[in-house]
Amino acid sequence: MGLKYKFEIDREVCFIHWLQNMAGKWSWHFQKNLHSFFYLNASNLDDKEKSHLESFRNFLKEKESLKGKDGAGNWLWWRYANKSLAEKKDIQVFRDLKEIFAKRFEELWQEEKPKLEYWKKRLDEYDFESMQNTLESAAHFIGGTLPESEITIKLIFSSTIAPNGGTHPNHQNLILLGVSNIVPEDSERVIGTLGHEILHLVDHRTAGILKILKKALLKELFTAYIFKLKRFNIAKGYKWNYLLTESVLRSLASFRFNTLIGEKLFHTPEQLAEDADFNIGNGLHKKSPQFLIRIIGANLLEEIKNYIATKKQIDSKFGKKVAEEWLKIADAIWKEINP
Repeated sequence: MGLKYKFEIDREVCFIHWLQNMAGKWSWHFQKNLHSFFYLNASNLDDKEKSHLESFRNFLKEKESLKGKDGAGNWLWWRYANKSLAEKKDIQVFRDLKEIFAKRFEELWQEEKPKLEYWKKRLDEYDFESMQNTLESAAHFIGGTLPESEITIKLIFSSTIAPNGGTHPNHQNLILLGVSNIVPEDSERVIGTLGHEILHLVDHRTAGILKILKKALLKELFTAYIFKLKRFNIAKGYKWNYLLTESVLRSLASFRFNTLIGEKLFHTPEQLAEDADFNIGNGLHKKSPQFLIRIIGANLLEEIKNYIATKKQIDSKFGKKVAEEWLKIADAIWKEINP
């Protein structure tokens, strides 16, 4: 039996996701492109709105400094799961935000809702059986299986650049998928992004990727690996647990064609050329961690396909391969800085 998908449009979820991106950087996983897109399109913010955005950013920063269920990520995802707020302060913060931004969000909602409805119809009609086998193989490779219960995918606002998605370890059947401003011609990129998020759900259940990578890196490569990568600040604020896991998952699926699932999807000649372009331009040392992940993912793909062809799962040997690819990046950056 294949995966069961349930696509939803949830106004409240769209509001809180839009607002947390409007607030600006409050965590290492801040999405600059979404903030820039939403903020630049929200013209003429008045002083009261700016003040409340700053207060909300500080509120999230304060939450982020806490551990466990009180962290900002958890707080937001309980909102995405439509759970009620318990703390009086939280209730008041949320109530104030809804009041201050009610008119602005209503105008935005009227623009974005028809786009979300379009994508819901497209996704409801999509034949997901076409990538079921590939998803199953990818899930097996990372040491897990696909969810047996229905997955809820809440459609949210996006930029025009690319689809965006998100999951959380404490909500293992919930995905956020940003699609509203994606053009119809990029539908396969939306499917690839969804495949990526589904594999995050698989990994949340097992933490298999990180366990294997840590096991491999605790051996002879560990000292050199951590020393080089931290010394040259390749992560630029990103968490290494994320970068390590993401480089593997990005090789399995993303909105680009040069991934395991991407190879099964249709892409235009322009998209193929764009995805194959790894021109370093001004140099690797100036590139974002996301660009470096993209390079690592492409370099891992053939090895992953070899593992899947023989039904092997991720192991310490593969973990060393991931480490070696990141070390190559570190060496290249070292040579750029010290020609």
